[in-house]
Amino acid sequence: MCTALALDRGKRWFCRTLDIEEPYGETAVLAPRLFRWRFLYGGERRESLSMLGMAHLHGGLPLYYDAMNECGLAMAALRFAGEAVYQRAEPGRTCVASFELIPWLLGRCRSIGEARELLSSVVITDDSVSGALSTTPLHWLLSDGKESLAIEPLEMGLSVFDATYGVLTNSPSYAEQIKNPALRVLSDNGAEGLPGDFSSPSRFVRMAYVAKNAKEIATPDRCFSLMDAVAVPCGCARGLGGRLISTRYTACMDLSAGVYHFTTDTCRTRREAHLFRQDLETADLIFPL
Repeated sequence: MCTALALDRGKRWFCRTLDIEEPYGETAVLAPRLFRWRFLYGGERRESLSMLGMAHLHGGLPLYYDAMNECGLAMAALRFAGEAVYQRAEPGRTCVASFELIPWLLGRCRSIGEARELLSSVVITDDSVSGALSTTPLHWLLSDGKESLAIEPLEMGLSVFDATYGVLTNSPSYAEQIKNPALRVLSDNGAEGLPGDFSSPSRFVRMAYVAKNAKEIATPDRCFSLMDAVAVPCGCARGLGGRLISTRYTACMDLSAGVYHFTTDTCRTRREAHLFRQDLETADLIFPL
């Protein structure tokens, strides 16, 4: 259970909640331009666009949950249980493992147009990063704050949709989410009839309503107030195996300034990490907090 939102209200913002059963030691990580990425099928990349986001470190490799790059593109991975269909690697095709897609795209794309072109020939594979971590069913929201794409590995192959609402939650697919009749409240005055539960379709509708009606958002605190509309308190929802699920962190990224703002369930004080205050011409990962 997670929610992502992209919007342009004076500033370009990309926000997300991470709703999971337990944290995995995630931390803010900056991968500078000379960090050596090693992709399963693409080999080593010696130079990339720098990126900053929240990641779990696995053997020195940042497994990004979400990130933004130095050109103002941002991307978040959300659980897509029961829907994600990964493919096996095919000779002659551009193959990318699901856990690599965020750095693979953000490391080389300066615009939504460039990303759309690359994605037109990509196969998302079912490879896991190691035997210790199983493959997670995922889909992704990619945005520059003005234009957004929903990226979904489906049975017919990789589907890339114009995410006109600037919103992504979990299952079902984006194409099914936008058929939800509850979206009719977006054109109503007030929020009467807006669904209030924590299911993925209900959060999608609430976030779409917020995105449509939110006015000038000049500060990160205003962004966090928007994301409170979909935050999951501990004890109010259940995830895998019936375990309690809650919002472990909320991130609001200022895409123009390159600032990653976030709060956690144990610390509501806003913290921030700065992309452009670091030396980007280095090879070692940077932990900016």
